[in-house]
Amino acid sequence: MIQRTLMRTRLLTTTLAILVILSAAFPAAYSLRTDDALPSLQFSSVLSSPVQMSLALQTHLLGQLSEPLGASTNVDVTFDPNLLPQNEPSVALNPLNGQNLVAGANDYRLIASGGQAWAGAYTTFDGGRTWSNQLIHGFPGDPTTTVLSGFASAGDPAVAFSRNGTAYYSILAFKIQGTSAVAGSVFLSRSNDGGSSFPQTAIVALGSSRVFNDKSYLTVDKTTGSFGGRVYVSWTRFTSTSGSIMESFSSDGGRSFSTPVTISTSTVNQGSVPVVGPSGDVYVVWNDLSNRRIVEAKSTNGGVSFNPPVQIAPNIPLASPLPNSHFRVNSIPAAAADDTNGNVYAAWADYGSGNADILFSKSTDGGASWNPPIRLNDDTTSNDQFFPWLAVSSGRLSADFYDRRLDPANHLMDVFYTQSTDGGASFTPNARITDVSSNPDAVLFSGGQSFIGDYIGIATNATTAHPVWTDLRNVSSSTPADQDIFTDSLPSHDMALAAISPAKSVVYQGVSSKPLNITGLVRNLGVVTETSLTVSFFANGTLIGSTGISSMAGRSNLALTFQWNTNTLVKGGYALAAQVSIVTGETNVANNQLTDGVLRVNFPGDVNGDKVVNIIDLSIVGAAYATSPGGLNWNPNADINNDGIINIIDVSILGANYGKVDP
Repeated sequence: MIQRTLMRTRLLTTTLAILVILSAAFPAAYSLRTDDALPSLQFSSVLSSPVQMSLALQTHLLGQLSEPLGASTNVDVTFDPNLLPQNEPSVALNPLNGQNLVAGANDYRLIASGGQAWAGAYTTFDGGRTWSNQLIHGFPGDPTTTVLSGFASAGDPAVAFSRNGTAYYSILAFKIQGTSAVAGSVFLSRSNDGGSSFPQTAIVALGSSRVFNDKSYLTVDKTTGSFGGRVYVSWTRFTSTSGSIMESFSSDGGRSFSTPVTISTSTVNQGSVPVVGPSGDVYVVWNDLSNRRIVEAKSTNGGVSFNPPVQIAPNIPLASPLPNSHFRVNSIPAAAADDTNGNVYAAWADYGSGNADILFSKSTDGGASWNPPIRLNDDTTSNDQFFPWLAVSSGRLSADFYDRRLDPANHLMDVFYTQSTDGGASFTPNARITDVSSNPDAVLFSGGQSFIGDYIGIATNATTAHPVWTDLRNVSSSTPADQDIFTDSLPSHDMALAAISPAKSVVYQGVSSKPLNITGLVRNLGVVTETSLTVSFFANGTLIGSTGISSMAGRSNLALTFQWNTNTLVKGGYALAAQVSIVTGETNVANNQLTDGVLRVNFPGDVNGDKVVNIIDLSIVGAAYATSPGGLNWNPNADINNDGIINIIDVSILGANYGKVDP
C-alpha cells in the first residue's frame, strides 16, 4: 500500500493465469520489469507495496471543491515543511485516556532529501485538536539504529492500543534491488508513552529475494482472559506461486513473535485484518482473490492455530481505477468484534450493482456463519463508495468510508459516517464528515496515476468516534503535493449554537415598527438525527420567544429566524442569547447556549447613537434613501420603522425629532 519512488521501469507482464483473471479488480498499480524469480513482481497486481512510482507531484485540479458545510471541525493531522504527501491512515484510541490517540500513515517527507516513503506516527493528547509528527526510527539517514535500519522504505501503517495503554504500530518495510522491491518484511514498534516515542521495534517476519511479506495489520487482546495483552499481526506472504495469509503473535509486549502460521487455503489472498472478541477469540478477515469472496478464520487458542476459512460473502471486485479516476481501489475488508455481545462485523466495497457500494455483514455465532450482506451507504445515486473501516467500543459500532455521492461527475470524494448501537441491526443515516470535497487525482505519481492509499481508518469509544482519511484540500498550484491526513471528533449527540444575528443592531424607542428578525445558527455536531428540539431566545436574560425543530440530521447546520416585537422596549442595550435543547446522551452541554451581540434601543432618529438627532443622522438616512435589503447602500439601522425600505416615513420620523437631545 505504499507507492515507491523509482523511475524508468517497464510494465510487468504477469505469467500467472489467475492474475490475468484478477486484473480487472487489481490492475498493476506500479511500473516494474519482468522477473519471475521475484514475488514482488510476480504478484504486482495484488501487492499492496511493490516498488513505488516516482512522484510527479503534478497539480491536477479537476472540478471545483464543494463549499464547507459551516465552521470547520476537520483537523489536519500532518504537518510537513516540504508539503509532500501522506496517505493511507490508521488510528487508535487509548482506552485509559480518551484524549490520547495515535495515528499512522505512509509519509513521503524524506523524498525531499532523496529518500523514500516511510512510516509516519502522529500523536495527540487533546482529543485530536493538535498533533505531533514523527517518523518511526530506522529510516535512511536516521542516526538511531534499529532493526529497520538498512531498509529503503516503510509504511502500510496499522496502530492499536492495549488495555494498559501501550501503543503498537505494525510496519511493512522492504529493500530495493535494481528497480524492484524485495525482502518485504513485517515489524512491530512499541510505545509506552502514548505514542510520543516508539523506541522499541521487533521483527515479526523477514522477507527474502523469494518471499515478499505484504499488507500487515494488527490487533491487541484487550480482555482479561488467558491471552489478554497478546499482540496479533496478520499479513500476506507472497512467493512466486502464491499469496497466503499468515499470522503471528507476541506474548511479551511485542518484544518477540511466534512462528507464523498459515491461515488461508487458496492460492491468492490479500488484505487481512485481525480482531479479538470479548472471549479472547481471534478472527482474521480477508479477501480470497482466487475465489472472489470475503472470508474469515477463527482461533480459539490465542492464535496458535485457526479453523478453516468461512465464507462471509461473494465479492464482485471493483473496477480499478474507478470511472473518471486515476487512483487504484480494492475490496480489502474491514472488521470489528463487538465487546458487548460478541458479534463479529465485516465491511467491504463491492461492484455488484455496477458501481462501488459498501456492504456489511455480521456473525452472531462466533464466525461460524454470516448474515446476508446489507448496503451501508444510503445514497440514491449511482456514484461510488469505497474503502470502509470499522471500529466498535461499548456497543457503538462506527463505520467511515470514502464517498462520491455529492459530485454529479462521480469524481470528487468526501468521507461519510454511520453507526449502529443495536449490534448492526440498523444504522444511522449517513452523515458527511468532510467539510470540503477532495479531488483524489490532485497529486499524480509517475505514470499519470494518483494514490490515496488502500484503506482508511477510525477509532471510537462509547462517546466519540475519530475517523482519519487522506485529504487533498490543501493541494494548489503553489503546494502541488500537499496531500494530508485529516481527522475529526464525532460525538453521537452534540447540539450547539454557533451564532445569533439580529437583522439590525439598532431599533428606536416608541416607534411603531415591524417585528425584528433574529437568526440563530444551530449546529448538530453529533452524527445522530435529533428530533423535537427547542431553541429559546433571550434578551438580558429574559425569555423573548422560542421556536421548534422537528428533526435535524447529524452533522448539519440550520438557520432559525425568530421575530421579536421591540415596540415596547425602553432605551438601552439588550444582550442577546439563545439556547438549544440538551438531548439524551449529550456530554458536551457548554455549547448548547450562546450569548452573542447586543441590540441597542435608541432615541427615535438617533441613528448613530450619539444622543442627539442632527445632520449626521440625516446624512446616514439620506445615503441609504430608497434602498431595501440587498441594495448597494442599504443600511438596516437607517430603516427606522423596520418596514424593509428607507423612504419618506423614516425621514419624517427623524425630522420630527430633529435637533432633540436624548434626555
